[in-house]
Amino acid sequence: MHSKNLRAYLDSATGISALLPHAERLIELRRIYKELMPQRLLRSSTIVNYKQENVVIFAENNAIAAKIKLLTPRLISDFSKRGL
Repeated sequence: MHSKNLRAYLDSATGISALLPHAERLIELRRIYKELMPQRLLRSSTIVNYKQENVVIFAENNAIAAKIKLLTPRLISDFSKRGL
Protein backbone atom coordinates (compact mmCIF):
# COMPACT_ATOMS: atom_id res chain seq x y z
CA MET A 1 0.00 0.00 0.00
CA HIS A 2 1.38 3.42 -0.93
CA SER A 3 1.95 5.89 1.87
CA LYS A 4 -0.65 8.25 0.38
CA ASN A 5 -3.25 5.46 0.38
CA LEU A 6 -2.25 4.46 3.91
CA ARG A 7 -2.68 8.03 5.19
CA ALA A 8 -6.09 8.26 3.51
CA TYR A 9 -7.13 4.98 5.16
CA LEU A 10 -5.92 6.02 8.60
CA ASP A 11 -7.78 9.32 8.33
CA SER A 12 -10.97 7.71 7.05
CA ALA A 13 -13.94 6.76 9.22
CA THR A 14 -13.01 3.07 8.91
CA GLY A 15 -9.37 3.69 9.79
CA ILE A 16 -7.57 4.56 12.98
CA SER A 17 -9.67 7.68 13.57
CA ALA A 18 -12.64 5.42 14.32
CA LEU A 19 -10.66 3.84 17.18
CA LEU A 20 -9.51 7.11 18.72
CA PRO A 21 -12.58 7.73 20.95
CA HIS A 22 -12.31 4.19 22.36
CA ALA A 23 -8.58 4.60 23.01
CA GLU A 24 -9.17 7.93 24.73
CA ARG A 25 -11.87 6.35 26.91
CA LEU A 26 -9.49 3.54 27.93
CA ILE A 27 -6.77 6.05 28.83
CA GLU A 28 -9.23 7.99 30.99
CA LEU A 29 -10.51 4.82 32.68
CA ARG A 30 -6.96 3.68 33.44
CA ARG A 31 -6.10 7.07 34.94
CA ILE A 32 -9.13 6.90 37.24
CA TYR A 33 -8.43 3.24 38.07
CA LYS A 34 -4.95 4.23 39.26
CA GLU A 35 -6.50 6.75 41.61
CA LEU A 36 -9.08 4.33 43.01
CA MET A 37 -7.18 1.08 43.47
CA PRO A 38 -4.91 0.22 46.38
CA GLN A 39 -1.27 0.16 45.25
CA ARG A 40 -0.82 -3.53 46.04
CA LEU A 41 -3.63 -4.45 43.62
CA LEU A 42 -2.68 -1.87 41.02
CA ARG A 43 0.67 -3.56 40.45
CA SER A 44 -1.10 -6.79 39.50
CA SER A 45 -4.08 -5.55 37.53
CA THR A 46 -5.09 -3.19 34.76
CA ILE A 47 -8.07 -2.16 32.68
CA VAL A 48 -7.80 -3.86 29.30
CA ASN A 49 -11.07 -2.93 27.62
CA TYR A 50 -14.35 -1.10 27.86
CA LYS A 51 -17.34 -2.37 25.93
CA GLN A 52 -21.11 -2.14 26.31
CA GLU A 53 -20.67 -0.03 29.45
CA ASN A 54 -18.56 -2.73 31.13
CA VAL A 55 -14.98 -2.27 32.25
CA VAL A 56 -12.80 -5.33 31.65
CA ILE A 57 -10.00 -5.73 34.20
CA PHE A 58 -7.07 -8.12 33.82
CA ALA A 59 -5.73 -9.60 37.05
CA GLU A 60 -2.46 -11.54 37.19
CA ASN A 61 -3.96 -14.38 39.20
CA ASN A 62 -7.12 -15.63 40.91
CA ALA A 63 -6.23 -14.14 44.29
CA ILE A 64 -5.94 -10.64 42.80
CA ALA A 65 -9.15 -11.17 40.83
CA ALA A 66 -10.98 -12.20 44.01
CA LYS A 67 -9.78 -9.10 45.85
CA ILE A 68 -10.84 -6.87 42.97
CA LYS A 69 -14.23 -8.57 42.87
CA LEU A 70 -14.71 -7.63 46.54
CA LEU A 71 -14.04 -4.00 45.61
CA THR A 72 -16.47 -4.03 42.67
CA PRO A 73 -19.36 -2.21 44.42
CA ARG A 74 -17.03 0.58 45.52
CA LEU A 75 -15.41 0.79 42.08
CA ILE A 76 -18.80 1.03 40.38
CA SER A 77 -19.84 3.77 42.79
CA ASP A 78 -16.59 5.72 42.36
CA PHE A 79 -16.64 5.45 38.55
CA SER A 80 -20.30 6.54 38.57
CA LYS A 81 -19.48 9.58 40.70
CA ARG A 82 -17.04 10.60 37.97
CA GLY A 83 -19.71 10.34 35.31
CA LEU A 84 -18.69 7.00 33.87
